Amino acid sequence: MERMFNENPLIAFSAFSHSQVEILRDLSTRLLAELDRSVAPGQVDGEGFQRAYAMFWLWILGTYEVVRTMSQARSCFSERFASEVTDFKKRIAKLRMPFAKQEYAGRNEPIVGETSVSGIDCAARDFTFTIEGQTFSMRQTIAEFRALFDSVTRRDIILDHRRRYE
Repeated sequence: MERMFNENPLIAFSAFSHSQVEILRDLSTRLLAELDRSVAPGQVDGEGFQRAYAMFWLWILGTYEVVRTMSQARSCFSERFASEVTDFKKRIAKLRMPFAKQEYAGRNEPIVGETSVSGIDCAARDFTFTIEGQTFSMRQTIAEFRALFDSVTRRDIILDHRRRYE
């Protein structure tokens, strides 16, 4: 058991969260492959553009829910990891609200076009979104997610999520 927890530390927090992170990792790998296939210097494949956009939309919603659950259970984690989860959640919350509700975070006001791709970097094979003046790169956001979950160790998991309610 300890070997399993050392290799997959999130299982010690929640098998559900571990599984969700693994699915999100897989989806992000497929999304990056779609960007690589669909974007080339000076051209973008329309169908690939739509697939990449749809995958990122779904990935943002799933990622936000995972980190929201973990942020609410911060007592289950080391201070370092809990802070990093909460910081990441705050960054992607700006994307999540327009993607999920088609309105701005904290306001009952419809978005203008913030869920539309605001830029395409053909050299980097990347799409960006600009929300209220802040630009988000698909690749950078995915890289931050991966770095966060690659950094978690068994020592970062203090408590099983279910025990938090006792």
